[in-house]
Amino acid sequence: MKQIRFISLIVDELTTNGVMSPSRPVLDWTQSPRVETSWAKARPKLEASGVRLGVMTLLVGSADANDWEIRAKQSYAVSHVDAQEPLMSCKPRVTATIVALLMALGLTLSPSGLSPAQATPAPDSFNDTRPVVSEPVEVDFPIQYLGVVADLAPGVVEADPQGAIPYGEARFQVQGEWTQWQPFNQEGAQGDGTFTSSLLLADNAEAYQVRALPEWGVNWRAAAINTDRGAVGGVSEPVADARATSLDYVDNPTCRSRADWGADESIRKWTSGDPETYYPAQALTVHHTAGSNSSSQDFSATVRAIYQYHVLTNGWSDIGYQYLIDANGVVYEGRTSGAASQSCFYGGDGSDFGHQSGTDYVVTGAHVGGYNSGNIGISLMGCFEPGECTGNTTPTAAAIDALATQVSKLAQRHGLNPTGSTTYVNPVGGTKKSVPVLSAHRDWNATACPGETLYSLLGQVRQTAADRMVRVVFSDVPVGTQFFDEINWLYDNGYSTGWLEANGTRTYRPLNSINRDAMAAFMYRFSGSPAYTPPTQSPFTDLTPNDQFYKEISWLNEMGYSTGWVEADGTRTFRPVTPINRDAMAAFMYRYAGSPQAPSGTSRFTDVTPTSTEFYDEIMWLADSGISTGWPEANGTYTFRPSQPVARDAMAAFMYRLDNTLN
Repeated sequence: MKQIRFISLIVDELTTNGVMSPSRPVLDWTQSPRVETSWAKARPKLEASGVRLGVMTLLVGSADANDWEIRAKQSYAVSHVDAQEPLMSCKPRVTATIVALLMALGLTLSPSGLSPAQATPAPDSFNDTRPVVSEPVEVDFPIQYLGVVADLAPGVVEADPQGAIPYGEARFQVQGEWTQWQPFNQEGAQGDGTFTSSLLLADNAEAYQVRALPEWGVNWRAAAINTDRGAVGGVSEPVADARATSLDYVDNPTCRSRADWGADESIRKWTSGDPETYYPAQALTVHHTAGSNSSSQDFSATVRAIYQYHVLTNGWSDIGYQYLIDANGVVYEGRTSGAASQSCFYGGDGSDFGHQSGTDYVVTGAHVGGYNSGNIGISLMGCFEPGECTGNTTPTAAAIDALATQVSKLAQRHGLNPTGSTTYVNPVGGTKKSVPVLSAHRDWNATACPGETLYSLLGQVRQTAADRMVRVVFSDVPVGTQFFDEINWLYDNGYSTGWLEANGTRTYRPLNSINRDAMAAFMYRFSGSPAYTPPTQSPFTDLTPNDQFYKEISWLNEMGYSTGWVEADGTRTFRPVTPINRDAMAAFMYRYAGSPQAPSGTSRFTDVTPTSTEFYDEIMWLADSGISTGWPEANGTYTFRPSQPVARDAMAAFMYRLDNTLN
């Protein structure tokens, strides 16, 4: 029996000279690969032949023993192998065997010279959608996920779950053995007049079989899916390589953009039945994907599977949900909003997910039939209906916490009350429905979604989200302002009260430069406003006991955090209304921290050098402590801009980070 399997073989670059093209061979051999050798032996030989380990996908199939060929096809290769057993699985022994094949074949390398940054993307995911039959079905790739979809029979308005197996079931052939039958569930996202099942994990099966599908569905189709794309977490190797040197790289962010989870943007397109539209948000709807509750699954791969299931099998324009949340509390970008979102590995916070720039309207999804426009869909990955789902049917604490946080952010952004109710009005057809602002799928349609255990927790989620909604302290610092949290923290701790305006509101004036006298006040309050009696005689000639912040400036001087300037006549001045520059700010904070040991190593900023920069040690300590990262420049370097005045919003951020560093 012919077997076709996939492996990931690591290849970053071929070190010989020349250029690889789709028509040039990369690896050629002429003898049968009957070799058992270990990876430990194979890897040095590969490297000695000029291959450095990276990511490449090989399609391993079966044919005549003499028909050997690996051809460069962009950055992948195809090989026909006389397979006597299912060569590919997730087992290390089998992977080692495949790697060993290359060693047995008199491996020769065609000229390349491709660097990782020039390599072409990983291959697309695989989707085999075909009419359901009663017999076992083999496909020519390892099956990672399987789902079934159908049209509703004439006269049927919604799927009508009945009996012990309401949505049918499937089993899988894995390494020649058949698994037990597994029931399908109803997926959270559903279209008008159709049914979409949840996706079952298939463990890289070579075949599947489906049975017991309900009669209320017609035109049943089964979708076998493989999402391997040769990238970890959706992040390409050049990006991964840059992580080690980037000052901005976040190792384990709490969100993933479409690029982060590896969306294949080539498969989506707006259709007349699912057009690109944007509307003001009226409600938020919670779903479950009804898929596996396994905590060991690759959640990025699961999102990729749902995406191509919705697009290639259902025929939708894109993934149905605007947001998805995994068991670890990571928030995934769902449906595209027209522009590429910022990677969460490099500073993105997910605020650009699902929203049209300029209007802040939300992209219309496909998750609640008849009520999608202006309705934000958030789906927790897993199945939370006791009696129908396998594994632990209670959502993790991390997932519930992330859901509450996401709801609070969206409710704040769109002026919604997460504990209230609303009358939703469909902006397209005018249909009305009274629902909770934070609703469940079952509040809109006849469905068990999002499962009883998750549904029972929504009251808690609503209240937690309301508690987390941020009050606006300063009228000129609305939600979404850069350093919003840090500025509010400054106010909450009494470090700055801003200005009380004639209309009774407070302003912070975030873009104003901060003067040296105000910096002294910040530092004094940051120290807890200690008991201190200032001298009757000012230490500075440009400061009198009647001046604003005299006490704070005198304390700053006495503590040694600032000595001011020595003038030509031997007197000292503080220059209180002069804006403080970034280098002097670094010096104030460095001294406040106790003048810790000077950092070692070279400067990370191109405009800060040991020989020409005053306060070099202080600036390096600021950077090493994470209080300042500087500015990334177009050429990939970073600058500190030491002589630039500090704005009040940036000062809030510096103070907040200083507090984290010291405490």
